Amino acid sequence: MSGTDVPRPSAVPVVLLPGMLCSGLLWRAQTERLERLTEVRTVTLTGDSIEAMADDVLSLPCPRFALAGLSLGGIVAMAVARRAPERITRLALLSTSARPPRPEQRAGWDAMAQRTKAGEFDRITPESLLPHLLHPAHAGDPVLRGTVLEMADRTGPDVFLRQLAAQHSRTDLRPGLREVRCPTLVVAGEDDPLAPLAAHREIADAVAGARLETLPATGHLTPLERPAEVTELLVRWLTDEAMGIRDAGC
Repeated sequence: MSGTDVPRPSAVPVVLLPGMLCSGLLWRAQTERLERLTEVRTVTLTGDSIEAMADDVLSLPCPRFALAGLSLGGIVAMAVARRAPERITRLALLSTSARPPRPEQRAGWDAMAQRTKAGEFDRITPESLLPHLLHPAHAGDPVLRGTVLEMADRTGPDVFLRQLAAQHSRTDLRPGLREVRCPTLVVAGEDDPLAPLAAHREIADAVAGARLETLPATGHLTPLERPAEVTELLVRWLTDEAMGIRDAGC
């Protein structure tokens, strides 16, 4: 596909789910391109459990839709696909994991919740999270850093606390992956410290026909770190006629 992309009114809409402390800015480059093809909706995750977040997605007035999620958004996307497989035409899972939380993860979320309640929310992203979100090759980019901090600011402490609570509600989603029947794309940053490549291979191996794409020298926020590559992957995922996703939209 190229700059000559034209809208396809008969294509299903695309729903994008950002990760924790992320907003629609995460998908800015991808949205600009995908909107040439179909309707694009972004659902910010504000519920206090994975199921509540899935409810928000399923409340969209779209009979069927293609669904893409990053990190926590990917976890919610898998939960949605488990609950309402008949509504999901395609699934894209980026920088995520289907595994249940580890004890050290729970401890880290609790520590961030305590700091947030103590009024330290503004310090958490630059001090604790940025090194884990961006690859060292990109961590010094002032535009990328500014976008990450702006997304956190837009999220705010109240929503962040609900997102941390939702993280605690995660379960093992791996058993349900073998029931996924829609075309599925899995995208991993090769050097993602939060969602390792092995977790992505696990997802791709479980979903029949899933395609795994690995982005070299990339950390957790793949749509920001590799905007052109991720955009092309999503366009191909959405427009591959062999996968046949034509349907009624919202």
